[in-house]
Amino acid sequence: MEALNLPGLPWSSRPRTIGISVHHTVTTPPGDSLDAERIHVMAIHQYHQQPKPDSPSGYGGIGYHVVCFPRSGRWWVVNPDLDIPRAGVAYRNHEMVHVAIVGDYSDDLPSLLGQQAAGEAIRWLRFKYGVPLPFAGHREWAVPESPTACPGERWAEWVPNLWKGEQMSVITISVIIPAGETV
Repeated sequence: MEALNLPGLPWSSRPRTIGISVHHTVTTPPGDSLDAERIHVMAIHQYHQQPKPDSPSGYGGIGYHVVCFPRSGRWWVVNPDLDIPRAGVAYRNHEMVHVAIVGDYSDDLPSLLGQQAAGEAIRWLRFKYGVPLPFAGHREWAVPESPTACPGERWAEWVPNLWKGEQMSVITISVIIPAGETV
């Protein structure tokens, strides 16, 4: 499979995966072109490399394995080695795989296309792992020391839509970014 392969922290492979964490990026969704989506993924990747209050050296790169776009309904596998942890849920990355929907859903719902894309991504991850991994919002997986509202206050309203639909699609591109380099 070809995929956008973005470097992260030098963590070893996860011994087991217990679930899928769903996030919102709290960014404004771009247009629905492939170029706009690729640029948006790279912007998130670069932002996650910057120092943060809870992580002075940043998160090492994009904190998700899959990124879903609400305007096009496409989803991108941005880290095809699913067993390498990403920085998505503090103190739980060694046991999670992460899916993010681009947008801020603190008060709003993702578009139906965005919800469908996330549902497809979750089904694909379950297929890849060969087991029906449970999925929940970042907030449900968070430890008490690191609470969050992610993926938004209305999560319970849109979670049922992640179960709908049978078709699967995936957008991948063949740009490989060597570790330590940026675009």
